[in-house]
Amino acid sequence: MINFFKNIKGIIVTPGQTLGKLMDKKQWVASFILIIIAILIFTYISAPFDIAKGSELIKNSTFAEHFSEDQIENFGHISNLNRIMASIWASFISILALIVASFFTYLFYGIGKAEGLYINYFSLVTNASIIDMLIPRLMRTLSLLFLNTNIAAYSNLSILFPAHTSYSLSSLIFSQIDIFSIWYLIAIATGVAAFSKMSFKKSIFIAILYFLFKSITKILFSYIFIKIMGS
Repeated sequence: MINFFKNIKGIIVTPGQTLGKLMDKKQWVASFILIIIAILIFTYISAPFDIAKGSELIKNSTFAEHFSEDQIENFGHISNLNRIMASIWASFISILALIVASFFTYLFYGIGKAEGLYINYFSLVTNASIIDMLIPRLMRTLSLLFLNTNIAAYSNLSILFPAHTSYSLSSLIFSQIDIFSIWYLIAIATGVAAFSKMSFKKSIFIAILYFLFKSITKILFSYIFIKIMGS
């Protein structure tokens, strides 16, 4: 247990050395369990806020024409069972995200001739996800709970856009430039460099290519979804 907390501290303070060691030892179970349990709890707590935000989006879109006034009004209400189901679904999506992110990280670094197997990169991504998956979720949940506002939303450049343009293509693009994403990117690059003895310059270049690929994919899917919702 003491080593686990030391590893978490190391991921935050000295990510290269710590992640490189965890990659080499293929240690990921403790961080994986922590992330999944945390997402279960955080999603359950923040579900009412998310439902309220989603209902506002539907009410203000042409998609609302397909529902009665009573149905639209009920969008903002959520039962405990629905909150539990939402938590389970969020955990499932997070597991899937870790698996997919690990695969593409392994693929990009494999093309770059980095050492290691998929399990090494799964260990890397799972432990590094404490930075970009756990910390912002913790900030978001606590700020929603105690301040009724999402402080984590101020960590990316989408805050430069007015509220009514928050779902525009430009806003989606700038939303990818996030403090936690950049921190995660550097952590991944330093971790691989420490593990595979690859130069940091080459490692960060590969990490940036992966970041661009991931960001473009997220932007396209988000934009298509928004267009469908607003059509």
